Amino acid sequence: AQALSSDNTTRIEQDGLENSARIDQAGSSNTAGTDADPLLQQGVENGLTIRQTGESNQVGAGPEGLLQENTAPGLPGVNIAWIEQEGGGNRVDGVLQQIEGIVPGDGNRLLVLQNDGAGFGFNVIDRVQQILGAGLPGQSAEITMDGTGNRIELIQQDGLSNLRREENSIFASITGTGNGTQDLRGVAQVSGVQASTLVQTGGSEDTLSNGNIMQLEIQANGTAFGILQRGRGNLTGPIVIVGDGNAIGIDQDGTDNELSLGLIEGADNEIGLAQFGTNTAALSLLGESDRNSVRIDQMGSNDATVTVEGDDNVLLTDQGYLAGAGGTNNAELGVTGNDNRAELGQNGDGNTMVLLIEGDFNNNVAGGFTSAIVPSGALPGVYIQAGVLNSAVATVEGDANVSSWFQSGALNTILMTVTGDENEAYLRQIGNGNSAGLNQSGRSNVAVLLQ
Repeated sequence: AQALSSDNTTRIEQDGLENSARIDQAGSSNTAGTDADPLLQQGVENGLTIRQTGESNQVGAGPEGLLQENTAPGLPGVNIAWIEQEGGGNRVDGVLQQIEGIVPGDGNRLLVLQNDGAGFGFNVIDRVQQILGAGLPGQSAEITMDGTGNRIELIQQDGLSNLRREENSIFASITGTGNGTQDLRGVAQVSGVQASTLVQTGGSEDTLSNGNIMQLEIQANGTAFGILQRGRGNLTGPIVIVGDGNAIGIDQDGTDNELSLGLIEGADNEIGLAQFGTNTAALSLLGESDRNSVRIDQMGSNDATVTVEGDDNVLLTDQGYLAGAGGTNNAELGVTGNDNRAELGQNGDGNTMVLLIEGDFNNNVAGGFTSAIVPSGALPGVYIQAGVLNSAVATVEGDANVSSWFQSGALNTILMTVTGDENEAYLRQIGNGNSAGLNQSGRSNVAVLLQ
């Protein structure tokens, strides 16, 4: 314990069974562990508790300033680290938890709390890594940050288990303004996923890890976060974003991916989702969520459900097939509000689409079509299905809504119901067995159907 002091450095070295240590530092510019003098626990059953109160304190100065390592395969093993920092300008720079070989037990466990990161300076988590060799235990990291301008550079888990749904979990809760540094704009970029990054990867029978779970809660404005998952049984959610001007990009690669953005409420958010494999995505923009941009790219056998409530939102969805083997795509889109724009493309075998629009001037970009619906101008609100067994069901309720539909392949079906005034629809079907049903009620509605 070092109380009300400054510029102190603590070093710990433990090697053996049931290692345990506790560090308390109060003051400023204190350091617990560096690369040269690390906090080092090697053996079985490692436990470490660190509490720092004040400003500009540091844990793990350097990539391996805090190292917990289980080096005894076959024996019960767990690495537990509990880190709390109270104040501003504090840093957690380097934490590595590693379990080698097959061990029964609880695996790697990490808890980081950074509170009151405003005023004196910003809190930072630079690099946290958990590595799990083949075996039974899982690993978890729980991160909570409160304040202004806090930043996470990287939280990464590498799991080498070949078991399905083996635990690999990250939970992050961010409260404040300007956290994550600004980047990842433009529908959150997605490809490569950077800014404040949460990563889960590793190896299994398909060279990837299993059972990844990622949860993120942002109650703030102006944050930027990226999530990257590789392997089987990836799950994100619920991801909750409440605030304005946030950006998030998510990339999942593998089989049995599930992506759930449980709640997004705010304005001017950029959200990009990319999935490769067997994918399910659910996204909800609720309340008065305006001027948000969302892009969903899915490649494989895909299922997407999106609900939007608000005005001036843009929703872009693309569902493709995997390696030429075809894919079964399903999309359900619900839009409630005015001046929203949605575009959807499906390419594969067995495409289904359900669309509900409630409001006015949706897809009506720059005045939409002319009353005659010139085909070359059929751009705003484009819904495309290419492949076989295409089916689309659309319901439009409101005024001055515009949509264009294209189906190519065999056995195409469109059923469309329009209620309101001055709505326009352009429908084109190319292939065999086409069928279309259109019901319009109201004044000055226009439709063109080409088969």
